[in-house]
Amino acid sequence: MNILQEIYQLYNEENMCNKNRNRKLQRAVNTFCECEDILSKCLTGEELTTFNKLINAANDMDGHIAADNFINGMKIGAKFVFELLTE
Repeated sequence: MNILQEIYQLYNEENMCNKNRNRKLQRAVNTFCECEDILSKCLTGEELTTFNKLINAANDMDGHIAADNFINGMKIGAKFVFELLTE
């Protein structure tokens, strides 16, 4: 099997994993949104303000983590291409 066939096979296997991961992610997002809506309706005043700060901080953390993962993925990809071209 050549390198292109291996990459294609890994790509197909990853897509199968992504479908399951996407379903789990969608369920988690739905649960999160439902709980956020319920708590937003139940809380008032300072408690609601604190809850909204928590939600905003969680969103900020997710954004930073996603950016870090993207950068790490690019580094790994660049290293892979470099090693492939220098062999």
